[in-house]
Amino acid sequence: MSLSGFLSKVLNWTIRGIWLLFRILLIAWATLAIYYSNLPSAELRVALATSFAVSAIWLLWVSRDRRAPVVFVVLFLGVVGWWLSISPSHDRPWRPDVAVMPRATIDGDRVRIIGVRNFEYRSLTDFTARWEEREVQLSHLTSVDFFVSFFCVPLERGTGWPYLPQLHLRQCPTLEHLYRDAARSGRKLQSCRLPLQAI
Repeated sequence: MSLSGFLSKVLNWTIRGIWLLFRILLIAWATLAIYYSNLPSAELRVALATSFAVSAIWLLWVSRDRRAPVVFVVLFLGVVGWWLSISPSHDRPWRPDVAVMPRATIDGDRVRIIGVRNFEYRSLTDFTARWEEREVQLSHLTSVDFFVSFFCVPLERGTGWPYLPQLHLRQCPTLEHLYRDAARSGRKLQSCRLPLQAI
């Protein structure tokens, strides 16, 4: 075999491999998009994702119909269009202690923080809920400390910052990994150390 024939063969196999990988990635993305979508039940998501994957494999590799690739493209574009039409939402059964999303509004030097959690914890599930509004001035900020605190891996972790002396306490807004209410979602919850909100 000549050198040009060998290089042509290598190039041909490379193009075929890339084309195969591209089709596999399209099928995998669309299948996962259906599986992780906002459809109401897990059974429906699994059934539709499996149906899409099986149909795509049949259309691209088994069917001898010349229109099969076109049908696959239409199905794939349908999944993409549907996926793009899903609005982001926090409407889920969150645990009560992480159900309120904190908000901050900035007005010049003043920052109003709404939804600050200042709970009185007696145990992980026994607490008195207290959501507060606080206002701070950025000009009173003396330092910024960034820390990561692992309460129980892998369920919950948080980050916190900074020190505001006019309130005589450290403000520790946390960015936590929110998780759903274990009782309503049917999942087991590991025991966790309680998050500390203010020192």
